[in-house]
Amino acid sequence: MDEKYRACFARGRPVHAGDRFAREHPPMDPRRRAKLFMPFDALDGFGDAIAARQKITRPPPALTDEAKEELAHRLLLLEKMLRAGERIMVTVVFFHPEPSAATTSDSGTRGVFRETSGMLTRVDPLSRSLRVVEMTIGFDDIYRLSSSALPDQT
Repeated sequence: MDEKYRACFARGRPVHAGDRFAREHPPMDPRRRAKLFMPFDALDGFGDAIAARQKITRPPPALTDEAKEELAHRLLLLEKMLRAGERIMVTVVFFHPEPSAATTSDSGTRGVFRETSGMLTRVDPLSRSLRVVEMTIGFDDIYRLSSSALPDQT
């Protein structure tokens, strides 16, 4: 039996140049062939739905009065610096509500904390929001605000 396999192995791979097999099965285009090995997702969006369910959400933070006052002071300083024409880089940790999350808090809103860094482009006390690059963040959603332009931060 070993001799049979040895003889088969010694013949090498079959060559199909111009025979009937080559005519019926032409070589596949490499781009089409790559599609054969792509991952298959039988249920479109199922993976995203599972990931959304596994995301840990929580109610919005409750800042102390002292922390709110400190945040208001920082926002006022940043607004003055922007009016003076300064370019300010900031890092903001803020609460982002997730409408798809289960609502179990008193306020009915749950979400995740996100962090963004970039150039501060606007502080608007009337609409109670600040703008970092193209993202608008409400004052009430801000959890932490830091910048090297601000004096000693605690």
